[in-house]
Amino acid sequence: MGAWGVQFTENDGALDFLGEIGESRDWADVEACLTDFIDSGGYDDADQAFAASELVAAALGNPSPHLDAELAAWAAEHAERAAAFASKAKQAADLIATSSELNELWAETDEYADWQASVDDLERRLG
Repeated sequence: MGAWGVQFTENDGALDFLGEIGESRDWADVEACLTDFIDSGGYDDADQAFAASELVAAALGNPSPHLDAELAAWAAEHAERAAAFASKAKQAADLIATSSELNELWAETDEYADWQASVDDLERRLG
């Protein structure tokens, strides 16, 4: 992993995913990311699933202050679409926190508690 920080916007995989969504503006891509992550058992691509879940949280009216304002506004405009797969975002967030490679990697660092706090914050904002 290249850039790596405790916030989802400090990870290359998440930033790449958000860039793709910024161009496509397609909720189907967000849903597919969450579905693929859950179906795979939640181990790989957790950084992308984290970003997808953050978009859902923003659509539900609980955006992260770290999310690009333009993407947060786009998400908020499509709350009804995102609400249909909010449960997937919650499930993905749980897998990120418990079963993901990302969790394992952070567990080996001195910043693990800070990273866990960012995941806990996401789970809280997803409801």
